[in-house]
Amino acid sequence: MPRPRGLDGSCPCEEIIESRWLEITESRGIIPCEEKIPETPARRLVTNPGHRQVKNPENNSNNNKNNNNNNQTAATAKPQAGRSPSNLDSESTEEPTPVPTPVKEGSEGKATSTNEFVSWVFSPTSPEQEEEQATDDVEAQAQSTEALRRLTEKARAKLELLARSPALQNKEQPEDEIPAREITTSVVVPRIFNINTLEQHFSAQVNITMVWPLPVNESESAPEPANDDGDWIPVWTPKYRFRHLLEEKYGFAHYSTRWQGGQRWIVAESEHLVVISEALELGDFPVDCQDLNLQILSLIPTTWAVWKEPKDSELIQLDMHHCLLNDFDFVKECPFTFRLYASEHEARTASRIDVKIKLARKSFYYILNVAGMVFIIASFSVASFAIHPAAIKERLATDFQLVLTCVTLKLLLGQMLPPLSYITLLDLYVISGFMFVAGMTVTHTIVPMWYVSKKDVSAVTLSPLSFLEEAAFVNDDGSNFRVCISCWMAFNVMFVLYAKRKAHSVYSKFVAEALAEQKFHDTASDEEVSKRYKSQTGL
Repeated sequence: MPRPRGLDGSCPCEEIIESRWLEITESRGIIPCEEKIPETPARRLVTNPGHRQVKNPENNSNNNKNNNNNNQTAATAKPQAGRSPSNLDSESTEEPTPVPTPVKEGSEGKATSTNEFVSWVFSPTSPEQEEEQATDDVEAQAQSTEALRRLTEKARAKLELLARSPALQNKEQPEDEIPAREITTSVVVPRIFNINTLEQHFSAQVNITMVWPLPVNESESAPEPANDDGDWIPVWTPKYRFRHLLEEKYGFAHYSTRWQGGQRWIVAESEHLVVISEALELGDFPVDCQDLNLQILSLIPTTWAVWKEPKDSELIQLDMHHCLLNDFDFVKECPFTFRLYASEHEARTASRIDVKIKLARKSFYYILNVAGMVFIIASFSVASFAIHPAAIKERLATDFQLVLTCVTLKLLLGQMLPPLSYITLLDLYVISGFMFVAGMTVTHTIVPMWYVSKKDVSAVTLSPLSFLEEAAFVNDDGSNFRVCISCWMAFNVMFVLYAKRKAHSVYSKFVAEALAEQKFHDTASDEEVSKRYKSQTGL
């Protein structure tokens, strides 16, 4: 029998069934979602019509009567406005969509009327139906519990698999039995620039490459080199820092993998632009030699990670052609020394790389602009001997002007060097020139007093036209001039020889110490790391 339809061709029972189903689900706390509603008899009523068994057999006869009445009513129904009887006949011949109707118990496949079905939907729930619903709920809860148990077993199995991995097994072992990661480390210094003597710091670009084996377990996974877009970061990475770091202006790290020797390796390439503080030893300035210390300290103890020197390349590489050293130059005999060892720092032992860049200062700039100016200014004080020795006022005016000039030059030199508690070689020469000008001033004051009294040059009376000892006075002043100029020239010659010998001595000693230092490091750098590592781990 075809189901009744409205003017728009829809079945009026569909909206009633849907609203009733929402009421039932909301009253029982069931989420109205197709994927999460359990398969219960009430659900089968809507999604699978024709399989609902009616538990009340007393209503079977009434249902049959209502079905017959509905059939007669549908046969005698008048055609609606706007629809011809031919349309109704054509509708009755169409194959209707099955209507969700309850089925009598023991008589599957016999559909009841629509009114009976609607009355059954809106009828109150019987105790048997509530018991059945409770049974269905228990079954659904049991199914959820079983699913949760299966997920728990899978998670437990995965944890057991991870626990058998070498990385996690190492964490459960005592520290003295843990095999440390061996990290092949190399350092490249492409640039050194902005060596500031006044503020005692320098800038450097440092590229660090670290290589270690990729762990063969599920705790560390890496994309294939062809699929790596550059964003991959390993779970475990080496940690380190620069000692005496003032500022890191730029830092970048890139991680990749490569196959070598049948094993996959993790390659960490980092680039740093750093400003390092360096306490300069300026006692021999401007013929001094300096060590620029670049120290990289691991933050992971040697019991967990050990830095190793690469076998196929150098540990330290320095690009001397792209360095801007200002007033310095590399020591050609030994541009740098390096050392890889285990350092005890903050109550722990960790790998460490020390790089000492050997530099010698170019002294020509300071000799020309400082020492040369002092020599000229101090020599000008001798020119005051051209004035008559009795003209004390004119001589003293010239001397005091030269003294002020020397003081100004000394203040200018103070802007080239930091505040120091000792005297540098250049300070010694500047002070010597200042003392020579001061000595000339004293000479121009004391020597005339042996021949000329204050009465002779009184400011109250007129000066005498002549005096008897004037010739001796002029001769003695000339002798004084020759003594002063000879002492000043002798001092400069001696100081030049001393400075030249001092520069050669300082440079030779510095080179000898650098070569001896590198020779010692070549025999005790990487080996010292291995010895300390083995002594700590007992391997």
